[in-house]
Amino acid sequence: MAARNPPTPRQPQPAQPSALPERPQRRGISRITITLWVIVIGLAAFFVPLYLIASGIRNDAIRVNGELQLIQRSLTAVPTPAPDVQKLMTAVAQVDGPAKEVRDAQATITAGHTDWRSVMSAIGNYDSNQLTLIALNQNGDQITLNGRAASDSAVTTYVRTLESSNLFSRVALQSIKVIGTPTTAVAGTVLPPLVATLTPATPIAVTVLPATGDVYEIDDFSPKDIFLGQPQRHSFFPIYDVDKVKFLAKAGRSYRVRTFDLAPGVDTFLSVNVGGLVYANDDDQPGDLASEVDFQVSSGSDVQVIATVTNRDQYGPDEWYSIVAEEIVPTVTPTPGPTATPTNTSTPSNTFTPTPDRRDKYEPDDTNPQPIAIGETQGHSFYPNGDVDKVKFLAKAGRFYEVSTSDLTLGVDTVLNVNVGGIVYTSDDRQPGDLSSDVKFQVPPGSDLQVIVTVTNKGQYGPDKTYNLTAQEIVPTSVPPTPPTATPTATPTATPDLRDKYEPDDVDPKPIAIGETQGHTFYPEGDVDKVKFLAKAGRFYRVSTSNLALGVDTFLEVNAGGTVYTNDDRQPGDLSSEVNFQVPLNSDVPVTVTVTNREQFGTDKGYNLTVVEFIPTPTSTPTRVITTTSGVMLYPVALNGLWQEGNAAALASNHFASMVPVASLIGSVRLLPDLALSYPAQRMARRLAFRPMLTTILGEQPVGSVNAQTQTVEFVIVLELKR
Repeated sequence: MAARNPPTPRQPQPAQPSALPERPQRRGISRITITLWVIVIGLAAFFVPLYLIASGIRNDAIRVNGELQLIQRSLTAVPTPAPDVQKLMTAVAQVDGPAKEVRDAQATITAGHTDWRSVMSAIGNYDSNQLTLIALNQNGDQITLNGRAASDSAVTTYVRTLESSNLFSRVALQSIKVIGTPTTAVAGTVLPPLVATLTPATPIAVTVLPATGDVYEIDDFSPKDIFLGQPQRHSFFPIYDVDKVKFLAKAGRSYRVRTFDLAPGVDTFLSVNVGGLVYANDDDQPGDLASEVDFQVSSGSDVQVIATVTNRDQYGPDEWYSIVAEEIVPTVTPTPGPTATPTNTSTPSNTFTPTPDRRDKYEPDDTNPQPIAIGETQGHSFYPNGDVDKVKFLAKAGRFYEVSTSDLTLGVDTVLNVNVGGIVYTSDDRQPGDLSSDVKFQVPPGSDLQVIVTVTNKGQYGPDKTYNLTAQEIVPTSVPPTPPTATPTATPTATPDLRDKYEPDDVDPKPIAIGETQGHTFYPEGDVDKVKFLAKAGRFYRVSTSNLALGVDTFLEVNAGGTVYTNDDRQPGDLSSEVNFQVPLNSDVPVTVTVTNREQFGTDKGYNLTVVEFIPTPTSTPTRVITTTSGVMLYPVALNGLWQEGNAAALASNHFASMVPVASLIGSVRLLPDLALSYPAQRMARRLAFRPMLTTILGEQPVGSVNAQTQTVEFVIVLELKR
């Protein structure tokens, strides 16, 4: 056997790195896993507090439910209130709402309230021997005082007195200057009453009247007692005065309240309230301006009767009338018994005849139209003042109708408005010179329509101002009526415009040149005329009416940059008006003139209106003027024994040459406590409020208490009211 060679040992070969097995590597946590864990942890952090909160709420709910059950058991144990208690509880709940509104309103009113009595008392707290006020103007919370004093120290003392009153947030001495010494001095006497005669170039006696008017004032709101069968004498003064009386009327009795013995210019209107039932009468009969109301107390108990008397004409201290309340025995009307048994007749009974109703039988129809039949003619009257008549009927589709007025009495001027399913036809005058009205129309085809006819009057009112109203179906002519337009008319010829050439000027004033005279008329009823012009600073102007037609009584109101001057009659017996005024020195102002009429209206009721600039006669002492933002106060003054009504500013400037003594005197004369305002709605409120205050400031001062020869300082003080 052949011997084997020993194997040759394998030489170790160097290891190749690529042939070595890979070393196992540690694997990390993925991002997805981390994100999921974060979400889980966040949800846990959210739900754990939520769970705790829910558990707390559940426990609270269990506790509240237990308390609620306890309360319900307690309420169940409370008995239901009795029916009368429930009614009282309901009444209390109903009253609580209005009571809260009253409390809220009281708080609002109290917050804006000014203690005028204290304010006026503080303003009037000065030494009349050293200082006098000649003007007081209020504009909102600001009061401006103009006056004269004997020295600077007197003004300084007055300013300190005003500051110490603690009623004003600011007291400012706006200006003080030395003035020349006047040459006219007025002898001193104590008012009231005062009669002073001066001796200027033209002597004139000036009388400042006491608080004239009847002895029963103030009775505008608080009625005065009147005794049955005892007449009372009243006057309509001041302007817009209203008189009220009261008495006790017994159940079942009959009474009469009447006015009589009326002075010229008085036209009474009587309203009698008998326990809530109101009887009214204007004229007792046509031509008699007195009033009379008869009534019977129909209630089962005595009642208080309040009679209110107003005036539809002129006001003044000489406009008197008498009023009496008396028990009457009503007219006895025998009532026969049954005719079957003539021996048994009933006892005559008392039949009460109430105050006749002078309206037409279709009244009241101002707002509720009364039916009228096709072919019917109704007789209507325009009474009382401002009366409007309305009728209605059913008009059939496609038919033609005519509505017309006829047989108009003197003073009636009808205007027709016919509403046919929303389409309105109007007619004023049937033709020129014919004041009746006529409307013809066709109802649109398709359906029947209700027609409402409204008849108004552009003329006079009264129980004798009658007319006839007819509605009828007509057969159209071959030419059918013109279809209605937006404002259809009944006749193709336009009604002539009878107004003056400056109309319409009731709201929009027309320009008037200085020195121009314009001719105006008071037409139609209730017409108001307005003009405007520019007045230059410091200049003097006169606005006047003249050449008044019969039945015209002008009332003039001049607004010069917010300051209002008014005048009714130029002088007693002269119904024209005149206002003289000066424009303030600081700037030109627009002037608006308003002219109203206190008498009749019509196309022939004309007058002239003139505006002129003039140079006044200089005066030494300014006029005492009190104005407010609401209006100019009026007061009565007698010139040579004649009464004139006018505001302080207008009086001082009215007829400058002849009024020099008045302007010289009035700065020291007290303003009468019986004041009235030029605006009726505010008259009595301000009259009551300022009666004691003006007496404090301007009343009871000796005439010439600050001698004109010693007044050397003129001052202006501005006060700001505290709020």
